[in-house]
Amino acid sequence: MDSRPRSARGFTLIEMVLVIGLSGFLLMGAVSLIFGLMMLKTSAEAAPQESEHIANVRRFLEYVFAEAEPIQNLGDEGGEPPEEPVSWRNMPGNSNLNEFLLAFRLPGKIPLFADDELYAPEVDCYLRLIDDEGLYLYWQSDDMADENIDDFRRSRISPLVTKLEYLWYDAEDERWDVSEEMEENDEGGNDVPQFIRLTFGQDEDTATTALLLLPPGEEGVPRL
Repeated sequence: MDSRPRSARGFTLIEMVLVIGLSGFLLMGAVSLIFGLMMLKTSAEAAPQESEHIANVRRFLEYVFAEAEPIQNLGDEGGEPPEEPVSWRNMPGNSNLNEFLLAFRLPGKIPLFADDELYAPEVDCYLRLIDDEGLYLYWQSDDMADENIDDFRRSRISPLVTKLEYLWYDAEDERWDVSEEMEENDEGGNDVPQFIRLTFGQDEDTATTALLLLPPGEEGVPRL
């Protein structure tokens, strides 16, 4: 019979395994808690920055559409420049993307077009969304177009934009039509949408949208 006090006995193998297992479980719980707090802190810090970025993108595009004038450099298409400040156009030259983009002319004084080696009092611009990269303006000055109609530069407006949609109001059916590309009207023409809608973020539950009115605003078209 073992006469030693119980407090003097060591741990059995089973007790050691249980202690190690419990310690590991508590350690994993602590690590998960710390990691979760760090992620929460990071998200809380990033959220205001993202909101500010989206607000800046909205303000910039509102300024762009307020300043927009008809493009002038039509490339191989030729013809007369459009009358509308914003129109559907294919990018001229060998860089033709075989897709119609919203095109307009802007003052070259915008910092987005700053270039010490480039004289650009005005530039023709094309708004284009590139998958996995974001929203861009493709642009060229008149000198660039004269020397090489394929000569374009691009400036990224936002890397967070994941969708670009165009909205037209159908007065006959009293509803809004939405598409991610140009659509023909009943006469075979291409109407400029009343609005564009930008989506920021991939997750549908957390994505943010921005709605922008294109010029000219038509009377009688209901606001969204």
